[in-house]
Amino acid sequence: MVQGSKTQKIVLGSQGSYLGMEKGCFVVRDKKGNYKKYPLFEKEIGEVILKSGNMVSTGALASLGFWDIDVLIMTQRGRPVAMLKGLDDDSHVATRLAQYEALKDGRGLEIAKKIVMGKIEGLTSSAILLLVCLHNQCMVLGVFFHFLELEN
Repeated sequence: MVQGSKTQKIVLGSQGSYLGMEKGCFVVRDKKGNYKKYPLFEKEIGEVILKSGNMVSTGALASLGFWDIDVLIMTQRGRPVAMLKGLDDDSHVATRLAQYEALKDGRGLEIAKKIVMGKIEGLTSSAILLLVCLHNQCMVLGVFFHFLELEN
């Protein structure tokens, strides 16, 4: 693995866990009193996942933001609700600019065609017939055969 890459993940999955800071370490305590330390300087932490039913200190949140560590907040069933990032993280800007460039020079349409073709090719004939029955139209088969003609 590349040295300096963020490799460790902290997950607060069981209810009643607590994430805090203590002497330069993130500390995770469960409701039984067991704890684990994650030194901030020894192993780089790439992400923290917090499921509902857990507690986090504001000091830990501030440190996570300061060190550009992403925080994913999820429901107890694992549905993502929010993502916290540091203020200096502007990677979404570069992504959005690349998306606009792809749209402008036509690559976006080509990528969309490949995605649709991959999805259609993954369908079985029974799934295609089911789609026809659901929509009560023959258009789905017509579109499918039209895409196959474009590829050949």
